[in-house]
Amino acid sequence: MGKRDLETCEDGIVATDDFVAVIDGSTSKARQQLSTEMRNGKFAMLLLKEREIYLFST
Repeated sequence: MGKRDLETCEDGIVATDDFVAVIDGSTSKARQQLSTEMRNGKFAMLLLKEREIYLFST
């Protein structure tokens, strides 16, 4: 998973009692950073991951 290591990896896995999903992240080409803590691709993957967990665990 990922290009180099887990810290920079933009891919994710979501697993609940009812399903498993793989998020195939992508490297952002935007110049603006959405987060000061991570690259845009990782930020987007984490947002999707949190949203999927919320949607499918309720």
